[in-house]
Amino acid sequence: MASRGYVRAGKPGARASLAYTISASGKRAFATWLASPLEADHPRNPLLLRLGFGSYHSKAELRRLLDEACEQHETSLAMYKETVSRLKKARADRFALASAEFGVTYEKALLKWLDTIPT
Repeated sequence: MASRGYVRAGKPGARASLAYTISASGKRAFATWLASPLEADHPRNPLLLRLGFGSYHSKAELRRLLDEACEQHETSLAMYKETVSRLKKARADRFALASAEFGVTYEKALLKWLDTIPT
């Protein structure tokens, strides 16, 4: 975004963090993006792709894949729950909260679905 002139880098902060400010052209590009038609959702999920070829996995490989996925999604679920809690305490924007709540719902659904995969 900086290369397109949408944001300007500020002074380096703690742990080499860098704060950015949105430029006028960035504000215009953001407004244009917000007003644009919604694009089709194209999920790119490596787990789904690999499970689509589940019959080519050994039982051990499939179990490892599912265990790995469960661990990743349990971690994500905990992160989203913490985010929801933090947003509620801060009385944050209701749309930010709704987005975080989607994350909780998605992760719960995915974990429930993973329990149905035959191994």
